[in-house]
Amino acid sequence: MNKAAIFHRRNGEYILPIDGQKLFVRLLAARDDLASCQIIYWKRTEPEQQHIVDMSCCYRNDVHDDFRTELTLPEIARYIKYCFRLIDKQGQTFYLCDAGFTTQFPTTGYFEFLFANDGDISRVPAWSQGIVLQSRGTSALTRTLA
Repeated sequence: MNKAAIFHRRNGEYILPIDGQKLFVRLLAARDDLASCQIIYWKRTEPEQQHIVDMSCCYRNDVHDDFRTELTLPEIARYIKYCFRLIDKQGQTFYLCDAGFTTQFPTTGYFEFLFANDGDISRVPAWSQGIVLQSRGTSALTRTLA
């Protein structure tokens, strides 16, 4: 596994609220490097109630696979801890948390999403519904067909 190519931040375009109860999550990895990518998440106050969601490779360019998913929560998204389980093409399992990579499920150092503020939720204006923008150049990610 090319660990140097794996990238996730706990803010910005890598985790953000879609609405108060939905979070968009993204992770970049080296092209065709991972057999599986999952996010494991739980409420900070309920660590025994972990949820595991498969992430899909939605986009790909010459260098990266772009794994994405949406998490739907039963209440307003706040104090969500999470890490990633990554399985490479050789079958090795690694966990990625804010503190780095481990081969065992981490006990500390998780990523954390603090709160879905109303101002953080992007709202698409009605006039732009259905508009498609196309990027030019080799760095543009292309949608993978599943």
